Amino acid sequence: MSQTLINTLRFADRLKESGFAGAQAEALARVLGDELTEQLPSKADFQTLQADFKTLEAKFDALEATVESLRSTLNIVLVLVGLLVALGPVEPVSKLFGS
Repeated sequence: MSQTLINTLRFADRLKESGFAGAQAEALARVLGDELTEQLPSKADFQTLQADFKTLEAKFDALEATVESLRSTLNIVLVLVGLLVALGPVEPVSKLFGS
């Protein structure tokens, strides 16, 4: 059973009250109801959207893990640089690369 956005019977009755012929009012109501119903998302649409969100969530989780790994690596590098500075003078970068 599909749902409609409007009550087509009531819509047809209101058209009849405003002067439309019975068959014309009913046809208009039926066509409008069908057109609006076709625009409603289906259960499959929602399931696809839910699957897409789960995929995005997994990608964000992977990205978060990568960022955390990079953060840990950066912390290690900073500690090593700190140790090098504490142990003695560090050669300027230009001397390290022969420039």
